[in-house]
This record gives sequence, C-alpha cells and structure tokens, in this order.
Amino acid sequence: MKSTITINQIADVLRNKRIQKGYTIEHLSELSDVSIGSISGIENKKQSNISVITLLNLMYALGIEGDEIFGSSKTKINQLIRDNQELKQTLRQIIDCAKTGLSD
Repeated sequence: MKSTITINQIADVLRNKRIQKGYTIEHLSELSDVSIGSISGIENKKQSNISVITLLNLMYALGIEGDEIFGSSKTKINQLIRDNQELKQTLRQIIDCAKTGLSD
C-alpha cells in the first residue's frame, strides 16, 4: 500500500525541528529566505499547499533530510535537495560575477 504524507504532517516536522533548534520564525525566515507569513501559515496549518522551492529552502535551513519527512524509501528527495543547493551556489557565483565584472 502506498503511503501518503500530508501538508499537516510536513508542517509538524518543520515546526518541531524549528523548535528543537531554538529558532524563532523570524530567524528561520532569514535563514531560508521564506517569508514569516508563509512559515507561520504552514506551521499553523492555514496554508493548504507549499511549493517545492519553499519546502526545500526550509528543509535546508533546518538541516532536515528528505527521509525525515518522506520516509527512508524516498532517497531521490535528498538528491533533489543537493541539486538545489548546488544550483543556488552557482547562481550566487553568477550574480557575484555580474556585480563585480569579469576579470582576466
């Protein structure tokens, strides 16, 4: 039988991990680049969906591995998180180059 994870279960994992780390919603917002309102809406289960990017940003900021949310059989989630992190780093490097200009 296929197991399904709900947005409420995801919200619980995110909130519990935030509290475990001693982060305020404001601090998590700064770390994840997700708005305070979005985090609050997710945690209070007032938001019925969450974008993949938002979820990945929150998971990365909280140090959550994919299997903590989706179960150990979902190993591709961890690769998606790593790929997203690499993409962010590459984009930051491109932005830095654009700001400072290319040097020979």
